[in-house]
Amino acid sequence: MFSFSLFINLLAISFAYAAKKLTRSGAIAALGVGTLFMYLGGFVSWLLLIMLLVSSTIIETGSLLFRLKSPNRRSSPGEETHGRSAFQVLANSLLALGCLLLYWSNQEITYYYLMVIAIAG
Repeated sequence: MFSFSLFINLLAISFAYAAKKLTRSGAIAALGVGTLFMYLGGFVSWLLLIMLLVSSTIIETGSLLFRLKSPNRRSSPGEETHGRSAFQVLANSLLALGCLLLYWSNQEITYYYLMVIAIAG
């Protein structure tokens, strides 16, 4: 199961990295977090994590486009986003990963719900 989790995450992260949604450090962190999510919590937990990445990317892109189209705002060359770094990946997923680890260790459903809440937050 671990090798399958690793393979699926390598595939997903290669697409995100190629689309410049992750930096190199972000891709490495996402590979570790995503593999652990799929291994410890199964496909549903991993899918929630992917939904977090996709929805935050859509929101970020829309926000960037809105700021660039604003008539009162001038954009500078350094403002473009270059993808999520390892710090951003871990900041968005570490609490949820901790809850998932607690769920995996003692199978208390409350920790799984807390993981879902952490991702939603």
